[in-house]
Amino acid sequence: MTDQKWMVAAMDSLLQDCPDDISVLANACAFLFSEMEEVNWLGFYRVHQNQLYLGPFQGLPACTTIAMGKGACGRAALHDQVVVLDDVRLEENYIACHEETRAEMVIPLHKANRVVAVLDMDSLRVGRFQTEDQLFITEIAKIIEKYL
Repeated sequence: MTDQKWMVAAMDSLLQDCPDDISVLANACAFLFSEMEEVNWLGFYRVHQNQLYLGPFQGLPACTTIAMGKGACGRAALHDQVVVLDDVRLEENYIACHEETRAEMVIPLHKANRVVAVLDMDSLRVGRFQTEDQLFITEIAKIIEKYL
């Protein structure tokens, strides 16, 4: 298990000197992907003109645009809520970018009180993302938001 207090402090320190939003998201993505266990894809989708567009990520190439409300990312952005899918195969509204993915968690990111991006995490293991993960990554998201 990753030391969560250390990761929160390390993320805050890492992002302090990032010059713009893309730099913030790129470093946050690389750091989280290197530290999170059982995550096969991790990245950001940015909100622009009522669509989500692929931002910095780690993993295999991914879907480049997602409509608001579609899939876990679009639903998280549209409703400004965390979305956790224990088994993506059971979700009718799931967008499959990678056939091997089995679980997904999406956390909205805010700037000026509106959703500007989502943090998307995938895993090969059904049920990978538990309540503890949601609370921890929500805390990490607040650090990221501070620098957007």
